[in-house]
Amino acid sequence: MMKTKPTNMSNFSTRFDNKRQPVRLVNPINSEEWFCDDYTDNKFIDGVEYIRVHKQDNRSFLMRKDTLKKINK
Repeated sequence: MMKTKPTNMSNFSTRFDNKRQPVRLVNPINSEEWFCDDYTDNKFIDGVEYIRVHKQDNRSFLMRKDTLKKINK
């Protein structure tokens, strides 16, 4: 009987960890809806926290994180 090596599942799981779903955000003041591809990628400029957001098109820019609220699905 031939022995098989156990598969390395740690390598398998790390390949799929990088693919995240975009987070839907809303500006409660004017009800604009935004998308953020990586919600954990924060930028601090002069002590203010920013995240990179975009609408349906490809243009993206930094917006203050405290002005946006997550939309629960």
